[in-house]
Amino acid sequence: MSEGGFDRSKYQTNLGTIHNIKIQPETLGLTINAVANDAPAGAVDRETTAWATGSRKRNGVTARKVGIAWTGTPPTGYQVNEILYIPVLQSSVFNQYLVGLTGTYLSTACEVVGRIEEQVR
Repeated sequence: MSEGGFDRSKYQTNLGTIHNIKIQPETLGLTINAVANDAPAGAVDRETTAWATGSRKRNGVTARKVGIAWTGTPPTGYQVNEILYIPVLQSSVFNQYLVGLTGTYLSTACEVVGRIEEQVR
């Protein structure tokens, strides 16, 4: 599993507002169908933080995510049938990450097997 600390990045909501978010460094390494999971280019314009993990019952912005499964041998520390949910930092990118598309995460081949929409409470 992922080791080490978190990086501060930016998250763009479906409405276009930009929030701070803490992510694991490898989150930005997700690429599906040649589309990278890059942070939005704009400046943070909201004081509230978006959440990458945790309960969807909490107030605030909970990030949208895609579920990925390994299509070959998983990286060390991961299991063959494991599904990982990775936050997607821009809505335009999320709209392109469709179930069944393939790409790489942690330099390993993967496939999108699920999607979770952003939640704002």
